[in-house]
Amino acid sequence: SYGGSSGGSYHGSGGSGASGGGYGHYGTGQGGGYPPGDRGRGGGSDGRRGRSPSHDRRDRRDHRDGGRARSRERRDPGFSSSGRGGFGSSAGPGGGRGGTGTSGRGGDYGRGGGDFGGRSSGGDFGGRGGDLSSRGGVGGDARGGEYGGGGSRGGEGGTEYGGRGSGERGRSDTRRSREGRRDGSAGSSSPEGLVVTGCQHATVGGIVCGEFTATSHNHGRPVYRKNKQVNGLDVMLYFWDDRDGIRFSGWWFGPKVGGEQIWAYHPERSSPTPPATGWQVPYDGPVDPAFTVSLRFASGHHQGYGGHSGGGFSRRDEDDRRERHREVERREAERREADRREAERQRQREAERQRQREEDDRRRREDDRRRREEDDRRRREEEQRRRQEEQRRRDEDRRRQDEEARRRREEEQRRRAQEEEAKRQQQLQQDMEKKRLQQQVQQKAALAIRRVIQKVRSATVDTFDMIKKELEEILKNELDNTGPQKQRIWQESNEGLEQGRRRVEAEAKHRHALQVHQEQQRKEREAAAKRLEENKRLIG
Repeated sequence: SYGGSSGGSYHGSGGSGASGGGYGHYGTGQGGGYPPGDRGRGGGSDGRRGRSPSHDRRDRRDHRDGGRARSRERRDPGFSSSGRGGFGSSAGPGGGRGGTGTSGRGGDYGRGGGDFGGRSSGGDFGGRGGDLSSRGGVGGDARGGEYGGGGSRGGEGGTEYGGRGSGERGRSDTRRSREGRRDGSAGSSSPEGLVVTGCQHATVGGIVCGEFTATSHNHGRPVYRKNKQVNGLDVMLYFWDDRDGIRFSGWWFGPKVGGEQIWAYHPERSSPTPPATGWQVPYDGPVDPAFTVSLRFASGHHQGYGGHSGGGFSRRDEDDRRERHREVERREAERREADRREAERQRQREAERQRQREEDDRRRREDDRRRREEDDRRRREEEQRRRQEEQRRRDEDRRRQDEEARRRREEEQRRRAQEEEAKRQQQLQQDMEKKRLQQQVQQKAALAIRRVIQKVRSATVDTFDMIKKELEEILKNELDNTGPQKQRIWQESNEGLEQGRRRVEAEAKHRHALQVHQEQQRKEREAAAKRLEENKRLIG
């Protein structure tokens, strides 16, 4: 960086040192130890950090150049009629608000910009930016002039010595930057790394905070990798353009370029480097106000152009500068026309990109709608399959339960049937045994009665009454035991008794007849004996 708006000899508020001060970490005072110009604020402290011997030598040289500038200011009102010093005011040698110049407010090298910096707003080679830079020097905040102006997406401060500015050259793109470099001037420096600090998220903070180094490029922007892995993962900071849609465009922290896992996000799409603040942590969460990304530049990019730091120039040098200024104006007109055409083309490209984004958004919304419908259809089908499967399981469980209940009922029925059959068989056996025993009793009783009946049938006159009494006794005791034969036995007993009675009566008659016959025979024998006796007596 060269100079600065309130700076020291080579650093302004945008330099890699402090705000103001000398080369490197020279100082932060307004003037950085240089004497003020005629009307400049100049002076100030020598800086808040240490000064090396080389700084002291440069201090003495720049002090001398500042004095030379003041002398020249008095001789030539074109340099500083109303500024704050010719070349050695508040911006150091070549700084200060240098008065009204021949081509604008601010003297030959700009108002407040001087030879190498400051906040210039005119002059031959600087419009609010000075000959080589503005606030912050190379890549500072020039507004106009040949070398001032802001950049485009091709790089912050894409012009030759650009920064954020509003001059005619201030909106040049990367192509303008290359043209500026062909004019023989140094381009803007690129950060070689960055430092992330201040993340308040308990988890993400431990992952993303630390030092990063530029490793490659993605979608036209640098890619940074953290110097130390976290849990075996790389921590990458990269840019993604709008090829996948606006909502996917911006700066991302993640373990892989273009990966799915994201830790922090910034929607900025125009910055060529990661934004300093405004990061969302996590990627879909709120903005973390303490989250800060600080760019780190290579040491060589902080060095000044010492050969141009002198305070005095000859008239020939002035004429050369004015000639260059006229050439610059001519080229400026050409470039303005080219910028106009480029702006028109950019507008058309932006309109086409907008149309493409709208078409992409429409297709994405349509795809999202179809995807939601497909997801809904799959969910409905899955739900229907789930319900059918549950119904099938319930039916299967019910069928299994019914089958089990039927099997248990059949088993119970078989068991009961077997038990009943066993009981029936047992009862049958008992009945048969009982019947057999009963039959035995009946047969025994019938046999006993029949024996007596048989005795009655064969009874004699002498035994009939006794056997009849025996029959009556046995009928009384055993007739009920004859079972179904009772009536028959009773009938047989009556018949036997009747037969015995008839036999006894017949026998009694026969015996009576026999007795009568025997009596008659006896009487006949007695009569014969008597007649024989009578005869004997008669004979005798």
